[in-house]
Amino acid sequence: MLYAGLGMERTTKPFREALAEIIRDRGLQQMDVAVRGKVSEATITRYLKGNRRPQPGTIARIAVGLDLPPEYFKEYRYWRAHRMIEVVWR
Repeated sequence: MLYAGLGMERTTKPFREALAEIIRDRGLQQMDVAVRGKVSEATITRYLKGNRRPQPGTIARIAVGLDLPPEYFKEYRYWRAHRMIEVVWR
């Protein structure tokens, strides 16, 4: 299944690279992503520069705001897999 015209189901790129690609390909501004993801523009800037790593909940909000499933981003998939392993081993 393809998401939002990106031509791929999931990305293997780091969050900052994947987000920059989405912004570029869709002709968005950082403020557009910030509003849709319910975060500040400064936060988006920090993610894009690699100065900050987003929490899973923030990745999910940004993804939903961009009409993508959170699993599109590899960091979210890794977090989910880790959580599943924790549950199994409890």
